[in-house]
Amino acid sequence: MVRTRVRQAEQTKPSQAYDDTLPPGTTLESVAHLEADLNAIRSQLKRIIYDGDVGNWYDDLPLVDGARKGLKQLAESVGGDVTPKILLMDTVDEFTYVGEAIPGSATDEAVWRLYRLDESAVDGVELKKLYANGSTEFDQVWDDRTAITVYE
Repeated sequence: MVRTRVRQAEQTKPSQAYDDTLPPGTTLESVAHLEADLNAIRSQLKRIIYDGDVGNWYDDLPLVDGARKGLKQLAESVGGDVTPKILLMDTVDEFTYVGEAIPGSATDEAVWRLYRLDESAVDGVELKKLYANGSTEFDQVWDDRTAITVYE
């Protein structure tokens, strides 16, 4: 068995000097050592965050239109929802209720997206989500799920 030992004092060093301006492309694939690999990662991060040459890879995300913009906004702009959520499920009689909210939300606050699962699917048809009061917004109260009469 061959062992490779890293001599930290000789083979690694702090990144007090770095280059985050490496051009994209195949040159980032064939780096010779860890420092060059880290510089390649820093360069790509800077491009992702700032979409250009302004800013540093270690800075806070930039403000755009008065709000922070970054990977989350990029995902949302293409239709993704990346907000962390808690999910509660409750089966009462023949109905299964599902609630989604941001972690830390109280069940008596109007910050929930509620839906009931339509389990009348036949012949392999998927379950349908029937939203409380027809709303897909986070504006319902989890504690009221069984009292709400309109699910569509």
